[in-house]
Amino acid sequence: MIVSHRRGSVLIVVLFVSVVLGLIAVSLAYRSALVLRASRQRAIMTKLQAQADSVMAIAIMRLSENAASFDHPAQSWHTHEPLAAEGWIDDWTADDGDTPPQFVADYRVSDEEGKLHVLMASSKSLQKLGMSEDQITCLFDYMDGDDYSRPGGAESGYYEALASPRRCKNTPLETLDELLAIKGFGPADYWGLRDDEAGTTLGWSDLLTTCGQGKVNINTAPRAVLSTLGISEAAVEQIDAFRTFDAFSSGKLEDHAFVSSEDIERLQGLSDADRQMLSGRTVFKSEHFRILITVRHVPTGLRHVVDVLVRRSGDKVDILQRRRAW
Repeated sequence: MIVSHRRGSVLIVVLFVSVVLGLIAVSLAYRSALVLRASRQRAIMTKLQAQADSVMAIAIMRLSENAASFDHPAQSWHTHEPLAAEGWIDDWTADDGDTPPQFVADYRVSDEEGKLHVLMASSKSLQKLGMSEDQITCLFDYMDGDDYSRPGGAESGYYEALASPRRCKNTPLETLDELLAIKGFGPADYWGLRDDEAGTTLGWSDLLTTCGQGKVNINTAPRAVLSTLGISEAAVEQIDAFRTFDAFSSGKLEDHAFVSSEDIERLQGLSDADRQMLSGRTVFKSEHFRILITVRHVPTGLRHVVDVLVRRSGDKVDILQRRRAW
């Protein structure tokens, strides 16, 4: 009887130890799988970052190669074939069979001087771009030198009471992404919407800038920005029609670009006030550009998005700011 009881106790102990060892083995296997997965993700992210560097080099090369005396969206720095079709990197190209590429890469270059300078913009101009009164008030509160909140605005008291407290800057914006720290401004209206089915809704990153001297590139500015220059709607229509260049356009690109003030003078339907305003507020070739780079690993969905601000002088392009966008 005693022997049988001891055997039963030993069996229980053995079972208990087996269960514990099994749980330890499962835990170790799970942790090993997590470590392996994290290691693979780090390797993929490293490759994504390296490919983003390659994309940036391509975009900068095309900016530096523009020897024309003007910038225009139809030029290669802005309009380009999909990178997969150009054969830059094997990872971006599908195999001979039906296997899709492992990585998808693309970039978008926007002319910073085709945008409205936020530090020189009036309330009326910002409203024309679609900024609400409360957003305008919060923007001016954020940049002014006092701590008195306007009606609908926000100063230190608001920002310090947030779940993640921060200060109210009370000095002018240095980079446009500081908008994201201001009450009423979020990522959706900052970056805009780009959808093949829904179309494109421009965000503040497409319409506003902190670069340049406040003059607007008449060749690259969106219609909404042209409308803030104090010119008539008829003048906006004339400018937009003149600079349109696509597969159905006649002549060369140079025939559809503003190269000097003489091209503005030749436009029909402009008033003297329109011409005077345009001559004082526009340029034809720009220095500052923003490059938005996206590289994605197709099997895992991991992606790396980089926002790069550059300045071009002649055929030299310098990087002023580079940061991960999201």
